[in-house]
Amino acid sequence: MEENRLSSGGISEPVKDSLQEHIAYLQQQLEKTRRHIKEHIDRNPDLKNQSQLLESIPGIGAATAALLLAELGDITQFGDARQVAAFAGLVPRIRESGTSLRGRSRLSKLSKVGSSRLRKSLYFPAITALRFNPLIKAFGLRLSPKVKARCSSLVPP
Repeated sequence: MEENRLSSGGISEPVKDSLQEHIAYLQQQLEKTRRHIKEHIDRNPDLKNQSQLLESIPGIGAATAALLLAELGDITQFGDARQVAAFAGLVPRIRESGTSLRGRSRLSKLSKVGSSRLRKSLYFPAITALRFNPLIKAFGLRLSPKVKARCSSLVPP
């Protein structure tokens, strides 16, 4: 928000200086928080091992791995990957009611019981996988015409 205010123009020099100081302070605090998170993961052997496993997945970096570890908690509480996906609210729910027995399955707002931060943190790794991982790209292209159009726009010519 402060960067938006700074770039909006029409502000006096004292206000501009104040905004720049505040932005520098916020960036410093963000870096400090990132460092604390990394140190915490490095000090705990189980977390470090889980983080390294997550980061071995193409598209998952240190920030996403840390967020996944924080949001999922003890991963051993889940029996399989489907339970993790359900916890995140990423499992489609089939819509059936009365005469509409063949409703399209989709992610329902009611079925999203997991953390929205968890779903958001997986969005860009999924886009990266659709673009660069041939297996995921082929899977995405088989899903639907809408996904086909989206995947083809992601692939450089």
